Amino acid sequence: MILSRARAATLAGLGVLLAVLAFGSAVRIQTALALPAFAAGNPDGLLKSDTALLYYITTRIIDGGGLPPGDFRADPRVEHPETTDLPAMETVGAEFLVAWAHLLSGGRLPLYVLATIVMGVFASLAAIGVYGLAFELTGQLRWAVCAVVLFAILPANYRTIGFVLIREDGSLPFFALHLWLLARALRIRSGASIALAAVALVLALSTWHAMRFFVTIEIACVVAWFLRTGQNPLAARRAWIFPLILALGAVLVPVLHAKWFVVSLCMQMLAGLWLAAEVERRAPFGPNARRGIGIAVWLAFVAGVSALARGLAPPDDFGHVIDFAWDKLRFLGALPEDPNVLSFGTRLLWQGPFATVSFWGTLGTLVVPGVLLPVALARAAPGWLRGTGDARAQVLLAFCGASIVALFLVQRMVVLGGLVAPVAVCLLLRELRPGFPTAWVVGLGLVQSLSFATYLQDYGTRLAGWYAPQQQLELARTEHWIRENLPGDAAITADFVNSTGILVHSGNPIVLQPKYETRRSRDRIEAFLGTLFHQPLDAFARLLRERFDSRYLLIDMNLIWGARYQAGLPQSAWHPIEGTAAFELLNPNPRVYRHVPGFKLLYKSDDDTALWRLYELEAASEVPASAPASP
Repeated sequence: MILSRARAATLAGLGVLLAVLAFGSAVRIQTALALPAFAAGNPDGLLKSDTALLYYITTRIIDGGGLPPGDFRADPRVEHPETTDLPAMETVGAEFLVAWAHLLSGGRLPLYVLATIVMGVFASLAAIGVYGLAFELTGQLRWAVCAVVLFAILPANYRTIGFVLIREDGSLPFFALHLWLLARALRIRSGASIALAAVALVLALSTWHAMRFFVTIEIACVVAWFLRTGQNPLAARRAWIFPLILALGAVLVPVLHAKWFVVSLCMQMLAGLWLAAEVERRAPFGPNARRGIGIAVWLAFVAGVSALARGLAPPDDFGHVIDFAWDKLRFLGALPEDPNVLSFGTRLLWQGPFATVSFWGTLGTLVVPGVLLPVALARAAPGWLRGTGDARAQVLLAFCGASIVALFLVQRMVVLGGLVAPVAVCLLLRELRPGFPTAWVVGLGLVQSLSFATYLQDYGTRLAGWYAPQQQLELARTEHWIRENLPGDAAITADFVNSTGILVHSGNPIVLQPKYETRRSRDRIEAFLGTLFHQPLDAFARLLRERFDSRYLLIDMNLIWGARYQAGLPQSAWHPIEGTAAFELLNPNPRVYRHVPGFKLLYKSDDDTALWRLYELEAASEVPASAPASP
């Protein structure tokens, strides 16, 4: 009877998990396909920026029959005239999943619809990790069910609806799985359990650039517990398997190898823990002395390897993220009026999902975590101060606290809280019951459900700026004109948002692309914006002709002028600086923009000020030399 009850409870819990998976998938897919942007029945004008680049990579894999095409490591179209090693520059992963689904299905659905369905289902799989982690830490199915249901109604876990292809959808399920498997490995300590937790983490790191910073926070919390208590997870038998698998992944996965992950702060902290454990094990002293020696060894190792890595490794592709984080703290999350007090990398990153959090836009949707998570952290604080309690739960709660701090600085970090907050809330409720009023918890859950329903109802409005109908229409028209009138090998210089749409729909090589996690990519964008907004017309023409080997320039006035802050002009600027290339190319006066010296107007949109313009660069002798622009 006891066994049958336990089995029935297990089956009921799995039934709830399956229901959550189905619910999450349906919400993601139906909400996306119901958006007006998807109503045209084709992807023209729909795909741009990151989404279009991932779509392009997917089509290349399809062209290769499900395998990387021959030029995958030297693609000539993404950053013309240089070639691009796609799997070294990008965390390619989800593209293979969508390409294989397309090939297996025989192409019955349009690729962008299939991608929306596949990634909607895959993103929902993060619920498995949440369910497993809650069960592992609480030991009770009811709290696992509670956690996964809360996960299902947190808007934070639906941030990417409607973007067709986005990398976090392919990475977060692996990270959630890693958290569960790691908590399990810390309990049973078998070699297989440790290896599984490490492999899941390698998959998460390999499929999303931002995951590197999530993992840094995770390991920093583990290290903080070690420094406070001396408890070292890598002191267990076979624990060396974990850093070894990560090191192998850092060498074998092209993007991790290219980004020098093997000497990253993540690996330094892990290797330091392993070395400290080995020293402690062999030191002929008492427990307290060994603990002190281990901590000293860890500090010395990380400091030494950090200094060595800075001297030997090439310039860090993620250096702009460090600058960005520092500037966010320095200016308390407020974008300064003068853009030139920030580095170009910071200005480039400080926009969209990396902007500072807004209460009603983000925090206001997290009703249950917003109320209960601070209580959970407050209750965990004495355990941290004393160094007592379940280390796994304490580290998870520290991880939640760190995610809150990160969220206040960067909106996109809300996805981290969406994963771990449901488990932290259930850890709290388990301790507070039976004294905690059940009605109050149910009431909070109902408010959270209402918040989620409102979020979905208004989701189209949230994406209205990204999928503006007129913008979508003009991009589609421009793509069609280029496809019909320009040579297929003609490189197009445009802003990095629209460029990838042109790459997908016309096949023309592009100069700029939106994934600027490499210094080369950022340098190209900086050269384009800096020369356009601060140099005379002939200097800009030379940039196009000599560095970019491009004769065609596409101007989307809204996006190019919207990038003036990144170019070094304040948001309050009303017009470009006189004497610069932007002053003529972005001029609303047809007498000016129709007759830009050295630039032949080939195409313009039908609106009064021709917000979309396509120019052909004429011969060098036809671009008159200009005096330097006035500051």
